[in-house]
Amino acid sequence: MPRHSNGTSDGQLRWGILGTGFIAALQAQDLLDNGFTVQAVGSRSLESSQAFSARFGIANAHGSYEELAADPEVDVVYVATPHVFHHANALLALNAGKHVLVEKAFTINAREAQDIVELAEAKGLVALEAMWTRFLPHMVRLREIIREGTIGEVRKVIASHNQDLPKDPAHRLNDPALGGGALLDLGIYPVSFAFDVFGAPEIILASAAMTATGVDRQTAAVFEYAQGQQAILDCELDAAGPNRAVVIGTGGWSGSSAKGSPEGPCCRRLRAWP
Repeated sequence: MPRHSNGTSDGQLRWGILGTGFIAALQAQDLLDNGFTVQAVGSRSLESSQAFSARFGIANAHGSYEELAADPEVDVVYVATPHVFHHANALLALNAGKHVLVEKAFTINAREAQDIVELAEAKGLVALEAMWTRFLPHMVRLREIIREGTIGEVRKVIASHNQDLPKDPAHRLNDPALGGGALLDLGIYPVSFAFDVFGAPEIILASAAMTATGVDRQTAAVFEYAQGQQAILDCELDAAGPNRAVVIGTGGWSGSSAKGSPEGPCCRRLRAWP
């Protein structure tokens, strides 16, 4: 059967939601609000899956992730489980022939990420991290500012993401077994921002302070690059901050002119100053 450019048989991209938590609900609503088809949902509990499908008017409710991955009416799976399960869940969907959009952090380590990338490439499927900030209008404008040389040669990135999050030791954010800690939930934003501006660093220097439960309460890092550029990044999960991102060049700097978005180091208005 001929395949359309989006990898489906009929040109209609049909989504499956793997997981029924808070983030899964936000993604399902966003997809529906923007005219996409959410065809199925899968949970470890059929009751949870049925409640989610009733809430969002989703046709197919599955009582396991395996059933969701095997659903012939699903083309792409959004993985919305805790970080430590992303690797297994993404591989499950890819092995079933589905494209995957994996909630950030993509995985908990580089080896797991490489597994997903290699399997997607081998099967001719798409695997993406759901790092939505890369596609915001201010990021498009920032790339233009850098490309046009408006602030000269870019030398430094400074980005922070600090929030006051739940203190409950049983909460997944505070549970090392569930990939808790500031870096994977909050630090992923400034890290992604630095990668967007400079790419992969050659040297990473980092330090963290831990909670009583064994996750990083706060982490600071310096990324160093081949041409001498630096990215200075920090994150914290029990103290809120301004959440700013700034790019400094030899001819000026660009960053937020107001308090950043509570979702990460994303400025609402982007300007360049000489």
